[in-house]
Amino acid sequence: MNSSKSIQKYYMRAKRTEFLQNASAYKTDSLQGTENLNKVQIHEHANNLSKELLNIDLSLPNTSNDFSNYNDNNDISLSSNSCDGFRIQLQSWALRHNITHVAINDLLCIFKTPIPNLPSDARTLLGTKRTVVTTKVEPGLYYHFGLEYCLKKNVNNLSDSNITLNTIEININVDGLPLYKSSNSQVYPILCNIVGNSTVEMVGIYYGCEKPKSSNLFLAQFVDDAINIINNGIIINGTFYIIKIKAFVCDAPAKAFIKCIKNHTGYSSCSKCYIEGDYIVNRVCFPNVSDIKLRNDPEFRSKLDENHHNGTSIIENIPRIDMIHSFPLDYMHLICLGVVKKLLLLWCCGKPSTKLSFQKITAISALLTKLSPNVPREFNRKPRSLTEIKRWKATEFRQFLLYTNFIVLHAAVTILSQPRFLIQVEYASELLEYFVKTFRTLYGYENVSHNVHNLLHLTQDVKNNGVLDNFSTFPFENFLQSILRSLRKCDKPLEQIIKRHSEMLNENYNIKEKKTYPIFKNEYYATSLLMNLKNTKHFKTAIFKNFTLHIEAPDNCCCLTNGDVIIIKEIVFYQNKYNFVVIKYLNLIPLYESPCKSSDFGIMKANDNDLDTPQIYDIETVDYKCVQFKLNGESIIFPLMHTNQK
Repeated sequence: MNSSKSIQKYYMRAKRTEFLQNASAYKTDSLQGTENLNKVQIHEHANNLSKELLNIDLSLPNTSNDFSNYNDNNDISLSSNSCDGFRIQLQSWALRHNITHVAINDLLCIFKTPIPNLPSDARTLLGTKRTVVTTKVEPGLYYHFGLEYCLKKNVNNLSDSNITLNTIEININVDGLPLYKSSNSQVYPILCNIVGNSTVEMVGIYYGCEKPKSSNLFLAQFVDDAINIINNGIIINGTFYIIKIKAFVCDAPAKAFIKCIKNHTGYSSCSKCYIEGDYIVNRVCFPNVSDIKLRNDPEFRSKLDENHHNGTSIIENIPRIDMIHSFPLDYMHLICLGVVKKLLLLWCCGKPSTKLSFQKITAISALLTKLSPNVPREFNRKPRSLTEIKRWKATEFRQFLLYTNFIVLHAAVTILSQPRFLIQVEYASELLEYFVKTFRTLYGYENVSHNVHNLLHLTQDVKNNGVLDNFSTFPFENFLQSILRSLRKCDKPLEQIIKRHSEMLNENYNIKEKKTYPIFKNEYYATSLLMNLKNTKHFKTAIFKNFTLHIEAPDNCCCLTNGDVIIIKEIVFYQNKYNFVVIKYLNLIPLYESPCKSSDFGIMKANDNDLDTPQIYDIETVDYKCVQFKLNGESIIFPLMHTNQK
């Protein structure tokens, strides 16, 4: 052990012990309730905290020689670089765990003596805005963060696939969010993300007790900002980028609001075609399927269909915006929370002509619950019973659609969800048209709602924007929840949101370290199933860029580049490379053959007893992860969306 360093460690420990013995003098909120603790308990608690945050070895020197060069002038304070590093780590920790300023101030008070260079106040540590200047937008207030800063913050985290020829394409989202159940307080944030990247940033936010009276006043600062950036581009890290707004991704009410068009309950409300709705059984519906004239940008701007417009949108001033194609249909609200939810409610709660029997609902619910253990870690939620259908979230409807399917809609959405299947986009269009036609026959014309009708236009948006998740509101909806988490009291919610977001903008750890995949974790000792494998290292987990594989179910099924479906038994490092020891299914057959063979989408059925002997495969042969549902001695195998390695 280095003598000087040992002396410093010993002396620092002694100083901390002396400090902790006088801890009762600090009357802070974080220390309330500790008056009755003895000195040993206080000492142990503080030592644990110090180990975690400072990462200092508190062990005593092992030999007397370590003290032979002791000098009272030894510097025990952290170096400037060490203090800066600790400050950044402390800032990141506080923001990651949403720690309150009161708690941070208490912690800074504790560390101020051993680390005098630390700030005394949480606002200094986190870079909190001290004053907030808002703009009046009737009947509330608006604050603009700025589009340029949001883009600069995220470019360092982009992969090359997100930028083509120094052009950055972005999606814009606008949505309303109620803040409290007991009041009308609500916010309307303007959010953005870079196409192909899930990180969302807040460009601006409105707060009031009702939504903005004028969408044009609400969007004015954003539009001016967007016009400037699109016309002039921006320079990030010395590189000039052209900025393009690819799409405004919003649900139907928000889209109607910012485009100044009729809401989705209106007769001329379809944003894609000139269809006029019919009033049947106390609702507006759109049962017509054929001979539909599509809208276009020039006719929209000239207001050819006067019944479609409520006014002129300021968004028309933004360069290179197509008022039809730049506003795609949102997959999450249209299909998951729209059509799929509507179908399930018709089956569970509809009229006798569409409602399933109690016995069938019970059987389906039992089956869904039985599938829960087979759902891998990439899913946020496990399948729930149909009796809880009204509590299902959008991700549960998506899971039901893509993995526990009803065939025609399932096949069409599967095609539109994966890049490798988009060559069949015209076939998906035919399937969706067939679905809408049969839907009105099975469930009645009155149930062909705005969402069901818009399935006819979905494939055109995919042609313009790529797969469905490229213009989905899923990442934006997730960000809205972070806004709610930033509120710590009922007073001044807008100021709270702005200050919490400004702290995130100042955070130092946002530039993420580039990782090399796959990453192998959880090493353990074992004897291989293959007797000829000697001197191997075993791991339980392999983390790829888009998914994680494990040696235990439900995360141990994947498909190889040669089409084999395998079950992973071991992850081994052998002969200087990583390999899988696997057993593969010998005979795979399609799960269904109508309206097309499920094998075209990689959806197969296999007998659990029809397995090969263990074999070794190079880990580079993995193509994508699979979801494996086990039922009655058989496995139903689905490719997990968006996990293809190519």
